[in-house]
Amino acid sequence: MVASAGWIAVGPGQVLVAAANTTQTKALDAASCGGLLALARADRPRLTPGQRAIVDHATVNSCRLITTMNHAQPTSQDALAGCSGFWVTFSYTIYWNNIGFDYLKDRVNGGFCSDGYWVSRDWGPDCQTTQFWLWGSANDWCGNYRPNGGAAPYLQMGHNFHIFPYSAPWINKYGYSRVEVYSNFGYSAWGACCYF
Repeated sequence: MVASAGWIAVGPGQVLVAAANTTQTKALDAASCGGLLALARADRPRLTPGQRAIVDHATVNSCRLITTMNHAQPTSQDALAGCSGFWVTFSYTIYWNNIGFDYLKDRVNGGFCSDGYWVSRDWGPDCQTTQFWLWGSANDWCGNYRPNGGAAPYLQMGHNFHIFPYSAPWINKYGYSRVEVYSNFGYSAWGACCYF
């Protein structure tokens, strides 16, 4: 599931690390998928014929969240006392008959340092939502959060956002993305989109 893609130098003292890419695919819950399909169906005139076919046949079980993580991964335990960058893309994708298209993308990027136990922020996060066709987007929150009342040795970066039709900007659909980074630079990523 993780593939090395070369070597780069990052962090204090230019710690040597390997660039790693990971992709995870999860089914979106029915409420999120229903919201995503409603948005896509409202944009039906702007869809390509292939996209229209997907949207016309898709059900609330047809959506996937594809999370792509690109990050600088330390190469050994000795390198753990360093820093690593994480570039995460959450793609909300509608599928039918094994063919899909991205309807919305959310990006959360940030850098973290670890002393082998405690994770701290190095840079970011930077957050950006890219939607398609007739929708605008706005950031509601982009930041870091330490769970368990600040006592957790790991750190989350996250993004809360909403999208809205340009023709009715008071109608908001909400979403969020989260990435939890651990002291060994392992991570967990999740998100949801398009709640009414």
